Amino acid sequence: MNTKSQAIKVLLVSVGGTPAPIIHSILQQQPEYVIFFCSKSTRAVVQQSIRPALDIPLKDTEIITTNEEDLVQCCRVLFQKLPEVLEMWGLDYHDLAGDFTGGTKVMSAAVAMVLAGMGCRFSYVGGGSRNKNGLGQVEDGAESLRIIQDPMDVLMVDRLRTMESLFNSRQYLAMGSLAAEVSRSTSARAPFFRAMEDVAAGYYSWDNFDYRTAMHKLAAARSILRAQEALDGTGVIAHFLLQMENNINFLNSLSPELELLQKRTSSKIQSGASSISPALVQDLVSNAIRCAEQGERYDDAVIRLYSAVEKLAKLRLLMTYGLNNSALNPDSLTHQGARDFLASRCSDETPPLKLPLQRSYELLEVLGDSLGATFMKHADELQKLQDLRNHSILAHGINSLGKEKYESMLNITLNFLEMDAQHLPRFPQMAWKGLGY
Repeated sequence: MNTKSQAIKVLLVSVGGTPAPIIHSILQQQPEYVIFFCSKSTRAVVQQSIRPALDIPLKDTEIITTNEEDLVQCCRVLFQKLPEVLEMWGLDYHDLAGDFTGGTKVMSAAVAMVLAGMGCRFSYVGGGSRNKNGLGQVEDGAESLRIIQDPMDVLMVDRLRTMESLFNSRQYLAMGSLAAEVSRSTSARAPFFRAMEDVAAGYYSWDNFDYRTAMHKLAAARSILRAQEALDGTGVIAHFLLQMENNINFLNSLSPELELLQKRTSSKIQSGASSISPALVQDLVSNAIRCAEQGERYDDAVIRLYSAVEKLAKLRLLMTYGLNNSALNPDSLTHQGARDFLASRCSDETPPLKLPLQRSYELLEVLGDSLGATFMKHADELQKLQDLRNHSILAHGINSLGKEKYESMLNITLNFLEMDAQHLPRFPQMAWKGLGY
């Protein structure tokens, strides 16, 4: 709380029987417009005492409550009339401040409740000298204006809880919309909620394989949250940042593989060639697990598991041998065994050849790659994965896959890829407890 007054356009004041504090507030804050929130009996105070005492040019109007002791009625009339008045003046809630000094306690509470979380500031006229042995009203001439930050600006309890729930249930678009809405209605927390908007956009993009946008949005959020971290004494922002930093590092590791796939280059990249599970393959499996956990999307999950096995062969052929299994020219091969293999298995096809999953791994085996041998070792189990994928309604069939089949295929895939699900990239869990509540 402070006493510094900043220029405002519209001041909403609740009016009681004592005019001096309201006059002091208006003269101190110098608004262009005033909305007097009155009861039927206090309209006279505005007309007879307050307006004559104001020596500044301003426009004003009144909102009248029919029952100054009914909180619901007071809130209802403000909810109904405030937008009408603001529209009439061509203004909105961001131009508005509320002073709840006067009126009944119910009227003061209504002003605070209606404006809370709307991006408005508040004011209250107190003082060091009161009648009734210091327990009554502030004595005339002893008024002191207090400027108060919107408590919802600091707490945002309901918004934080809702964002947690939306993010942790993978509803990124809904969370981003909420964060954008809140960032426009708060001042102190606006940077934090803008960062949350970027976080939502980043993880939505990542979940939909738009890695470039994901990296851009998460990097933007990281910059904002690093500044916010210094203002947070709870450590919850730091904890979230640590998880997000790990994710950004993982996205960075995807870049060489994505570049290679996009260029479909014939140049060999030896770095990472000994790894059985490149980053892209890990991400596809992780995405599959999220599909299963989010709304039990088992068909989507199995399609991704199949794609992970498929991409592993593609990446190994590209990264180790400079071979593109989507456009392969047998004449470019120097390995005689590989040329003979393609001549026998693809004799009726015209180059460039497009090798399916099974044939890609067979080519790896002919080239002497251990991954090809590993595939042949698991061939029967992996054939089940291929059959399920082909029979899925999302591929060539009409079947819907259930949890049991998905879990079986996940275990087969993890076993073949030599992956531990606990070591796959994981999206953070939001937990803002302590930050605002």
